[in-house]
Amino acid sequence: MQIINIVDSLAYVQSNCFQHQLYETLSTNVFVKTVELNEFLRSKPKADGYISTLKLRTLATHIEPIATIIGNKKLSVYDQDPWESFRDDGPWKGSYSKIAQLTYATFFVTSRYWADWISKKGLRCHFVPMWVLPKYCIQPSQIEFNNRPIEVGFIGQIHPYRKELFDHLKSKNIHVTTLPSKSSYQEFLTALRTMKIFIHAETLPLMCDGEPMNLENGLFIKDIEAISQGCYSIRNYGSTYEDYLSEVKTFRFYSSIDEVPSIIEDVLLEHSSYSDVSEIIESVRSISTNNRWKETCQTLIWGCTRQ
Repeated sequence: MQIINIVDSLAYVQSNCFQHQLYETLSTNVFVKTVELNEFLRSKPKADGYISTLKLRTLATHIEPIATIIGNKKLSVYDQDPWESFRDDGPWKGSYSKIAQLTYATFFVTSRYWADWISKKGLRCHFVPMWVLPKYCIQPSQIEFNNRPIEVGFIGQIHPYRKELFDHLKSKNIHVTTLPSKSSYQEFLTALRTMKIFIHAETLPLMCDGEPMNLENGLFIKDIEAISQGCYSIRNYGSTYEDYLSEVKTFRFYSSIDEVPSIIEDVLLEHSSYSDVSEIIESVRSISTNNRWKETCQTLIWGCTRQ
């Protein structure tokens, strides 16, 4: 059996925070061969099944020649941002339908909420998790929770909905240390290790096929990353969060920003008088011993080889 995994380029995959982890895991399967798009279009390789881990815009742009090469074989399409094919104000609206019309494609997206929503539109779609490779998880001896200099922090872009949260906390005398995005994944993980609590908000409203939607029902990988580095992670409630966070004890969610100060206070108070970090260690272990990238890879392979 031979499966072709089509990528934008190896340079892009190896430098991307999530793609390189998926690529590394797929590469452990002897039946999977990764081919850059330009080479794929030139050599037209035949296989028993195909996986696309291309950017959605790349796949949508090149779907006609890709479909010609694939023929009647199945295609597993991995996509981390499925809303881009449905948002009414987006340049790639309709991409899923176009891809499905030209290939025997099954879509694999990283939020069960979106997978269910897309399936109801008549497209084959399943949920697959994103994760953190075990090699990136912090070791128990490195946690040093009470010695971390940042009590409450965030790394990344300060979108308006995040600024609203941070401003509210500032009005309650809670300072959120915000750090800019890091140039490498290792730098990002290292910065997380300076924080006791990682806090964020994912509340971007969208209109998708005329229906109001919201990014709150996804993006739970941010919490997995923070927890894997020994942080507590706090974010707004989102549907199907249990798919990622049901087995970790250092995750907290809020329904209203008014709840956040007391959540922060409870976490910090819990660790102010003693140094027991067993809850943190257990949460990190639940991530490091359950490499769900393997689950995602197995599902992608199933999607393009099933009878």
